[in-house]
Order: sequence, then structure tokens, then C-alpha cells
Amino acid sequence: ANYDPALNFYNYAPQTNYNYCNEGIALAGYIVEVLTGTPFNIYCNQNIFEPLCMDNTGWFLSEIDTNLVAHPYIYSGGEFIDAGLYGYPDYPDGQLRTTALSLSKFMYMHMQYGNFNGVQILDSATVAYMHSDILSEVVTEQGVVFYSYNEDDGIWWGHSGGDSGVSTDMFFNHTTNTGLIILTNGEANHDNIWYEILEAMDTLTNLSAPV
Repeated sequence: ANYDPALNFYNYAPQTNYNYCNEGIALAGYIVEVLTGTPFNIYCNQNIFEPLCMDNTGWFLSEIDTNLVAHPYIYSGGEFIDAGLYGYPDYPDGQLRTTALSLSKFMYMHMQYGNFNGVQILDSATVAYMHSDILSEVVTEQGVVFYSYNEDDGIWWGHSGGDSGVSTDMFFNHTTNTGLIILTNGEANHDNIWYEILEAMDTLTNLSAPV
């Protein structure tokens, strides 16, 4: 019923233009299921979350303690409204529940080119490819899922996310070996928080630098 040959497709050839597409991530998750014969959430639990000791992390509410999950809030009519704990059918383009500490382990693994405490979670060449401009002739600063920002202290790779009552950021800098994570249960622009964190990071870096 939703199919439309004119509206469902762009009129340009692949690798000639760029549009962000959540369904592309959903398709990547489906490919993992086809190649491994394992549901994507189970594959992540066995090959990513458990090896990284990512506690309280799951794609589905049935996998975690919902009493520990912050509810998303939408600001409307001068008040914050509880949006409830929801999901959607095109996961994994979103919907993961985790903690800042658990997500920091995932980020650290990427900063170490796939290695976490001596265990190689992802091949180092794969991670390097993910953190590179893979279609620079079409769009700059876009890797595989990850994209980059240029700041005074170097290039930051990562990804942001948002949905009803949710706004998140996870970015890291290979040059300074630092990263930042922002998880909020509200809809907001994180620019001010971002730069306050960067300023705090710079202070910590200066304090720990050798004399």
C-alpha cells in the first residue's frame, strides 16, 4: 500500500549523490541476519555487548530491566510529557538502550581500532575504513555509519541520534585520544553542552600533560 515508483526512489544513480537514510542501517542489520542466520539482537549480544562487558544494554525492552530505563520526555504546551518506552519496526537504526558507561566501552573499542582489553572485536582495517571518507567524490566527512567534524584539536568521528524525547551524541578524536558521550531523555541541540565538554577536556589534558 505504501509503494510508489515515483516517490520511493531518487532519480539519480548510486554513488552520484547523497541522502541520509535510516532504512540503510536497518538493511545493514538485516544483512547480518542473513549472513549469520542469527537475529541481529542476539548477534550483538554475543559478539559485541558481552565481550565489551556492556551491562544493561539491549535492542529490545524484553532484554533489559525497564525500571532502570529513563523515559523520554517531549516538551509541549509548556510542560514535559512522558513519551513512554516505545520501539519501531525498522530497528537497528535506533532503539538501543544502554548506559553512558557501557557506551563508552563501545566507543573505546573504536578508538583502539577494534581492540578492547586485548580482545579484537572488529578487524582493525575494518574500523579504519569506517572512520574514513569513503565517498569523498560525493560527500565529505561521511564514513560507514560514522561521520566527522573538524575542530581545532583535530577530527572527531562518531554519530548523533534523536527521536521523540531522545537526543544523543557519541564522538571521539584519534589525535587527542579522547571522546565524549551525551545521552539525554529530551529533545535538544547539544552545541552548548558539546563545547563545554571540549573545554573541560582541554583543561584535563593540560593538567595531565608532562612539564
